[in-house]
Amino acid sequence: MIELQNFTDKDNKNYYGDSELRAYNATRNILKLVKTEGPIYDFAFRPGSEDFIVLSGFMPASPVLYQNFETAFTLPKSHRNTIVWAPQGRFVALAGLGNLPGDVDIWDIEERRMIGHFTASSASFLRYSPCSRKVLTATVNPKLRVQNKFSVWSYTGSLLANLNYFESEIYDV
Repeated sequence: MIELQNFTDKDNKNYYGDSELRAYNATRNILKLVKTEGPIYDFAFRPGSEDFIVLSGFMPASPVLYQNFETAFTLPKSHRNTIVWAPQGRFVALAGLGNLPGDVDIWDIEERRMIGHFTASSASFLRYSPCSRKVLTATVNPKLRVQNKFSVWSYTGSLLANLNYFESEIYDV
């Protein structure tokens, strides 16, 4: 994937400029423009696959799954800015981290349905366990210097564990 950022917008639609995303397949020597509207927040490839999701557009953002460089499935618009695939590639988390409230949607991409939702308030970090059945979220420094914590969730959205470090700072989990 190649993300291009212009700091000026010819159409005067966005003060911060314009962005464009291109997908390149070296095996087939294909370079194709990925259609997006507004800013590009994130894009991520499905593990072991050429499939990818692009999260773009003015908030609420529009997540789109691409297969063979073509739109395969458009997920509902939501206030999300982060995409994290599970290691096995079946589940994907769409999260609103950092300056967003911490809402996380877990999708089963093969069945094209949301299977879990939770809110990890103030989270700035999200990763799957190697088995893809658990999700770790954390609030870490330097994103937030107070109320650092980490939580473990099931892939369906149930809170399994929570550990607060309100009196100290966490730099990594």
